Amino acid sequence: MGEFTLSGNVYFDGVSQPVLLVKDKKIKYYNPAAQALFRACALPLAEGERPPVPLPDGDGVSAELTMDGARWTVRSRGVGDDGVLCLFERVGDGTLSPQRVRELAVQLRRLLGPLNASIETLQSTLVETEQHRNEKWISYLNHSQHKLLRLVDNLDFYSQSDDDLAILYPSTPLELTGFCREMEHLLDYLLGQIGCRFVYREETANATVWVNEYLLRRLLYNLTTNALGQKGELVLTLRVAGGRATLTLADSAGGISPEKLEQAFTPEADRLLADGSPDGFGLGLPICRRIAHFFGGTLLLAPAGEGTAVTLSLPLCSASQRDLLRDEGIFDPAQNYSQVLTELSGVLPARCYGQETVF
Repeated sequence: MGEFTLSGNVYFDGVSQPVLLVKDKKIKYYNPAAQALFRACALPLAEGERPPVPLPDGDGVSAELTMDGARWTVRSRGVGDDGVLCLFERVGDGTLSPQRVRELAVQLRRLLGPLNASIETLQSTLVETEQHRNEKWISYLNHSQHKLLRLVDNLDFYSQSDDDLAILYPSTPLELTGFCREMEHLLDYLLGQIGCRFVYREETANATVWVNEYLLRRLLYNLTTNALGQKGELVLTLRVAGGRATLTLADSAGGISPEKLEQAFTPEADRLLADGSPDGFGLGLPICRRIAHFFGGTLLLAPAGEGTAVTLSLPLCSASQRDLLRDEGIFDPAQNYSQVLTELSGVLPARCYGQETVF
């Protein structure tokens, strides 16, 4: 992947999502996806000219448009002196309504009780002669338990309103360099269990953002799970530009084909990305994008060599935000479960879920 630059060039040229960069109410840059969308609507795009459709004005503003027979949400993100990025996202068809998802989450959560009881019964009957055999089955049951919990948590999160999220997951200042180094230490060890590597690189000495740490971990764990189509190396890179911090996660092989990039953030997309696998509801990437928006950020996919790169862009903390005290929040859906083992349960083997495993 080429250098990430706010004025487009290599990175935004490869993004399947339509992107415009506007400064002083004039187009400074548009990517090929935006050109194709506007051409289909017989609307001209030209650098130095005004946009042919009304766009949100200012940082963190959104607007609804109908273009090429589809509904689009346009979100604006300020990028300092470069202007304002306008990102076009196709509005889904609503096949997964929040109410239906919430009902499904309640039904699935009822299964956790009997599964917990089975594990406790097996643990209580351990005797020395059967310890090795029983511990293997406990690992399998624990693994299934974490998979089910991840699915239920994703369904719960998908069904919550923005107001609910603001109450449950309050944001606080988070220094990203230390956070990412900790993530590298943890993920490189765990992914080594399946023959993968996790590498962290930083191009800045300090970057403090206004986020909820639990949700940021959830976003990165979800991205890691989606990136592990094959054994290889994942590289997380931290940069700062235009008053924003960017975290880019790139895989070394497999990735997502260009024709599927456009579908990646729609529910049930995981089935497409997994070449027909029935596992999951495809909520991982849509949840990642929603978390990014919740933080006032953006999430974009682009081809990167033989793989795929996903870039999270977050606004840096203001001076007033940086001085606030840390607050770890009031809600932890994982409760007594390990967050990392739950979020990575789709890729880690059962042996990582034994009685002695502590993360």
